[in-house]
Amino acid sequence: MTGLCRKSQKNIVLLIDEVDSASNNQVFLDFLAQLRFYYLKRPGVKTFQSVILAGVYDIKNLKQKIHPESESRYNSPWNIAVDFTVDMSFSPKDIISMLSQYEADWNTGMNMDRISQLLYDYTMGYPFLVSRLCQIMARNVTEYSTRDEKKESWDDEAFQRAVRELLRTPNTLFDDMSVVAKLK
Repeated sequence: MTGLCRKSQKNIVLLIDEVDSASNNQVFLDFLAQLRFYYLKRPGVKTFQSVILAGVYDIKNLKQKIHPESESRYNSPWNIAVDFTVDMSFSPKDIISMLSQYEADWNTGMNMDRISQLLYDYTMGYPFLVSRLCQIMARNVTEYSTRDEKKESWDDEAFQRAVRELLRTPNTLFDDMSVVAKLK
């Protein structure tokens, strides 16, 4: 691994998909621990510029498997060392694109422009929040729902219910924000 990184003239980014399905595999966890060891030893050890873990439900669960509680101390699970300036938020156009794909599958009759704008106005396009609100609204739509029931799951009132549920339900994002707010 380090040999490959030393030989490369460019920085290498490692992308690992389906992490949740491998997170109970001790060999995989040992591999992640080794990557973390190399990260902590930089610049002495030439290694990957970044490691991207895709398909992670909750990074804290994975972190706890790599570091037993006795070794843990509070820090960001992301190990951010520099400002990240890439805008990864969804625009209203991006949101409409996602809603269009959903609409093609479920035929809800929703007003995609309206729902897209609501999602953007409430979340500023933050991917987790957009996806979670859509997931909450979509939960009530089944193949047995009538067209009117489907449409009601995607109207202004359903959106407001989804926002209330999101704010009431614990999640990692809000937990982290609460911890940071308490530290300040």
